Amino acid sequence: ILGQHLWAIELMMSKEIKIPESDWFIKITNTGRQWFFNVETKVTVAQCPAGLESAVEALLCAQCEDNVNAPVVAHDQLQGPKCTRCNEVGHFTKDCRLVYLPPPKPNREEPDIGDEEDSDALSPRQSVAHPKKKGVLHSLGPTNLKAQSEVEGKGKVEDEEMTNGYKQLQASNQQVTELEAQLASKDATIEEMRGQIAAIKSEMDNYSRALQQYQVEEEGLKPQLQNALWRHQEDMRQVQMKVQVWKKAKAEAEERRKAASPPPGAPSAS
Repeated sequence: ILGQHLWAIELMMSKEIKIPESDWFIKITNTGRQWFFNVETKVTVAQCPAGLESAVEALLCAQCEDNVNAPVVAHDQLQGPKCTRCNEVGHFTKDCRLVYLPPPKPNREEPDIGDEEDSDALSPRQSVAHPKKKGVLHSLGPTNLKAQSEVEGKGKVEDEEMTNGYKQLQASNQQVTELEAQLASKDATIEEMRGQIAAIKSEMDNYSRALQQYQVEEEGLKPQLQNALWRHQEDMRQVQMKVQVWKKAKAEAEERRKAASPPPGAPSAS
């Protein structure tokens, strides 16, 4: 907004005004926002370029001639951007420090705009209802400064909570990744153990078949063992009988020898 010339051009549509004897233009919107741009260098600035103050002043004074009620005002210098929300010079509307608070609840005892002393201190320009928002616009009184600090503090807390939540999510994802790796390792171990169990079962099946074969062979050998035992017992009986016959024959031969020999001290037959 170009200082006190705003009242003469605030109803004009958005337009561009060339600054004479320069490559600079003034862009003025229908909301009163203005800036300067150079068509050659493509540079855009919010303040009047150095050395063009007098030319811009004359140009704006020429814009004011159409208004018969325009007072003659001596402008010391061009003013900076002006906010359409608080009507203060030095910042744009998007950078305004005024905050919107939610409307008071029907059953709430304390109003959102603060105490009566603070409300009385507010001018109509500083405390107005926004036409497009349901909240109430407040100036930066003590109550609203406190509300703004609470909003900023709440935003910081929410940012910290989001950061902490993101860190926790990353930690959880890391844990899930580690658990998945552990599960994959355990699955591999389980598969290996299953292979070992299958090999052991195969060996046990082989042992079982061999045992069954041994049992069949043992059943087949039992009659042969019985026959061999019976023959052995018969042979032993025959041997014992032969021994007894031999002993009896020996005893009889000894008796005959004794009977045939002379008693001791008797003359011999020769």
